[in-house]
Amino acid sequence: MGRNHIMLYSLLIISLLVFIIGCTQKLSVTTTECDSITNPNAKLAYCAKINLNEGECNLRSESDIKHACLANFALNNNDSSFCDKMTDVSFINPCYQQIATATSNAVLCAKIENKPNMERDVCYGNIAANTKNISLCNNIESSDMKTLCIAAIKKDVSLCKSITDVNLKSLCAEVDKQ
Repeated sequence: MGRNHIMLYSLLIISLLVFIIGCTQKLSVTTTECDSITNPNAKLAYCAKINLNEGECNLRSESDIKHACLANFALNNNDSSFCDKMTDVSFINPCYQQIATATSNAVLCAKIENKPNMERDVCYGNIAANTKNISLCNNIESSDMKTLCIAAIKKDVSLCKSITDVNLKSLCAEVDKQ
């Protein structure tokens, strides 16, 4: 074999090894990369995906990044105790709602503030629909949402006529098609 063939063969082996190592290494996002992002929205979206532990989340200086980190950790572990450690309602409510829905734990819905977006009602409705447990609909404060919940589980469109909210009435009209 000539010298060029040996060089080509060596380059091929090295390239193959680099490819194999690159494909088997776990991709990780570091806090250093997170800290280098200057755009606040991009930083929040990117840094929230870092799978840190609680202690590492608490070390984050920016409140929204800290809360997003805790929420991500809570969701990844289906552990609502991390929702309890947050102080920003814009993170707390979705944290409880997503874990409640993922675990079908309606007790967590009671921890959600219902205003301004009826988030607690949505939580109970989601779990009621997922579990087909009509009694959970009774926990819903909004009469229109409660009716929608019951109609969806019973698949009874005739209940929809009493709903006054146009959007909910429209949703209700589709319950027998689901």
